[in-house]
Amino acid sequence: MRTFHVGGVASRSAAADSIEVKSSGVLRLHNIKTVQHASGNLIAVSSSGELTVADSLGRGRERYKVPYGATLTVQDNMPIQAGKTVATWDPHTRPVITEVAGILRFVEFVEGVSVKRETDDMTGLSSLVVLDPKQRPAAGKDLRPKVKLVGENGEDLNIAGSNRPAHYVLTAKTVVSLADGAQLGVGDVIARALGYQPQLIHPNWTPQLNCH
Repeated sequence: MRTFHVGGVASRSAAADSIEVKSSGVLRLHNIKTVQHASGNLIAVSSSGELTVADSLGRGRERYKVPYGATLTVQDNMPIQAGKTVATWDPHTRPVITEVAGILRFVEFVEGVSVKRETDDMTGLSSLVVLDPKQRPAAGKDLRPKVKLVGENGEDLNIAGSNRPAHYVLTAKTVVSLADGAQLGVGDVIARALGYQPQLIHPNWTPQLNCH
């Protein structure tokens, strides 16, 4: 089956996909959980995080929301110059990010029942797309496709610093472009849910003193 292509030219150009600061100062991260990718960049794995730019007196001059899955090219308390791009992301999808390195395993992936395979016309590469339960045959109504990360012996891996296994239940229309058994590192993208539009900037926000 052929793939659909997400969005048109107009919608893509209108959607924000990065944060470029307007002021020089010190960048500060707030309530952001991150993991470090092999590239050295930080990847946001929380959805309530923010970043601010403070001037030399500690006054907050700018504040932005940082969406889940954003790639941060800066560190907390780093001096930055006006015009620097400090975060980027795909505005049309919400990624599923690994928080631990391991082997990818599919759970309750049944082609034609809980997932369907689509092939990109331009690249020839295929992906699996999670079917909406309403579109599944009777045999797939109760299936809950998910991905998980396991160790070399097949044991479940926990997210670092927690007792929670690295299991990710996938919603309808989530696209998985990797193969079962793929070796993944921290901060890699496992899958992408379509139709995501993050809110970026706090409306009517005014500078604050001593922004920590």
